[in-house]
Amino acid sequence: MTGMALGKAKPITMTATLTVSLHLERDGPEIAREPVAEADLADALSEAWFRTCPRRGQPDVAFEETHLRVVPRLHGGEQSKCSGFIVQATDPCGETVRSLFDILALEHVADRAARRLVRQGQLEVGDLYYFSIYADAELPAVAAAPAEAPAFNVSVRKKGFSFLTVPLNAVRDGARLVNTGGPDDHAVFYTTAALAKAGAFARAGAQAQPPVETGCVLCGSLCACPETGEMFCVVYDALEIADAEQNEFSLFYSGKTWSRIQAVMRARQDQPTTRTQRIVGQAHGHNFLPGNGADCQSCPDLMTCAKTSAFVSKDDRRWTRSVFCRQPWALCHVFGLNARAEPVDTLYGLSGGRLSKRGYQMIDDFNPIQWQQT
Repeated sequence: MTGMALGKAKPITMTATLTVSLHLERDGPEIAREPVAEADLADALSEAWFRTCPRRGQPDVAFEETHLRVVPRLHGGEQSKCSGFIVQATDPCGETVRSLFDILALEHVADRAARRLVRQGQLEVGDLYYFSIYADAELPAVAAAPAEAPAFNVSVRKKGFSFLTVPLNAVRDGARLVNTGGPDDHAVFYTTAALAKAGAFARAGAQAQPPVETGCVLCGSLCACPETGEMFCVVYDALEIADAEQNEFSLFYSGKTWSRIQAVMRARQDQPTTRTQRIVGQAHGHNFLPGNGADCQSCPDLMTCAKTSAFVSKDDRRWTRSVFCRQPWALCHVFGLNARAEPVDTLYGLSGGRLSKRGYQMIDDFNPIQWQQT
């Protein structure tokens, strides 16, 4: 992977490697080993950049302008076993922010190794496995002093992204909280109309026999608060997915799907009043009952049903990593059902290097033109 810095190509310098090890038992023998490639850390790196620059009053600083350094966090007992890793992000002013990631940030690497074992006949689909992370034995990594142990560096330059300058309190005033997320999550707002559209598009497939997955892309703007320096997201429209391959447990975007989406977004971004509008994520419906519809014996005794089909699958995670690479604000909204066939939905966003449940806030309306700079 390379980038451009002051007109010169500057590759990432790897001085250490991380490896994922698979086991059938928690402390059992290793059955497979998978190297961690540079691309496998893309979500963690972009999340660290997002925390360091756009969310700390520097929305104009692009990912490629940030110096990133990855340091394994040693587990303690074993010399090379890691409990995760640290990303040190240094902005152009020289200020460094450390972001910690546990081993779940590399779960997709373990999944890749497991899929290879399934193809080779060494594992069956659905088999349980455990995984660990190990650092190169020659790496002088220490959790207490990571500044002395870089795994690789990034320092390149690129134009930043478009955003609106909007006071956070102006949007938050009167907003209604829907669920709560992690303490470090950036704020996400939905207009009432946008959420209704997203839900309708996602649940449209429930009318088919058998039900299929349907969905939409979420459209909105990234906003930088001039008072707090925080960056947040406002979703105020949804664009239905057309010409997609719709199945009961999957939704595949076709070439026609992407052509239509790109044409619509290009037209909107060419207009002065909507030039900051962008795709900020996607929503889709898991229009099936959890647990294959099996009855829950304790259901009559529960006030609320906790079983839900509104979860992110491994396919959802892979798709999001591919389509929204280096877009740490990207959202994945899943509309599903609980075991009582009641509608439920869950919003996911990037946190800890992987899609995690997060909260959002509802607002009556949002007019981007009001904040558009001429």
